[in-house]
Amino acid sequence: MKFDVNKNKVFLIALGALLVLALVAVILWRGAAGGARTAAGELSGASEQYQALVRKYKGAPGQELVAQYQQKLATVKQQANAMRTAVPESPLPSFTPASFKDELRTLRDKFQALSAATGILIPEDIGFGPYIGTEMPRQAEMPRLTSQLVLVSDMLTILFTNRVISVTTIDRNPQGAAMAAEEVYVDGEEEVFSAGGPAARLGKTPEESAQKARAIFEAVPVMFQFRITPGQLYPILAAVRNTHHFYRVSRVKSTLDVQAMGEIKDPADIDEELSVDLVVEHIVLRDEAQPEATK
Repeated sequence: MKFDVNKNKVFLIALGALLVLALVAVILWRGAAGGARTAAGELSGASEQYQALVRKYKGAPGQELVAQYQQKLATVKQQANAMRTAVPESPLPSFTPASFKDELRTLRDKFQALSAATGILIPEDIGFGPYIGTEMPRQAEMPRLTSQLVLVSDMLTILFTNRVISVTTIDRNPQGAAMAAEEVYVDGEEEVFSAGGPAARLGKTPEESAQKARAIFEAVPVMFQFRITPGQLYPILAAVRNTHHFYRVSRVKSTLDVQAMGEIKDPADIDEELSVDLVVEHIVLRDEAQPEATK
């Protein structure tokens, strides 16, 4: 028996429609199942975040606990503002790469003239060898180089004022410092508080965290090696503390060298010198409201 397409056209159309509906139903079912799995994963993540909050705050995050931590946050912010107010920090100069080289050469000539007048030897390039010559700094390097130039200028002034014997080394990238330019970051997103307590939030990807992280401060170190007579070190450290910039002494190491002149008949025949290795960091506090990506 031959199947007549024309006579069974209505049947074929109905069958095709049923097949299409069945295919659509399968697609919708798979989409709903995938959505359910995604929702279940999000619910599990939210539950883990909530339990993490309970463990962190030692209890369910209710209104009383929220109030306690809001008070702690306000206290920390007050202390941070007090520190920023107490820290003596004069504004740094602003340089272009060309004007930086001009200022560097002016300072080099100034301190070399002081060296010739006092007999206190210092490194000829005052620690900026490449830029004394033909090398031009990049614009992106200017904040770091400006901090270093101001720090070197202040420290050389202190060392000349305190009549050191000599300055043997100025190293802008000291080995053994925590970082050449230390930066401390915090998460830029604050915890969200709702009427019932801190709201749980899903974990962020590393890319999202990097975009919202901001630097609290940057520490730019410079190492100075110099020779002094015993007793001069404390006035130098006090002078570093009393400058108009936020400087931190991150490392100080001293070695006493004893040199005898001729036959030792009395204490005056013994010459004592202190060899000092001093790392001073310029601490640059970042604006609290200024977001900055991690590097």
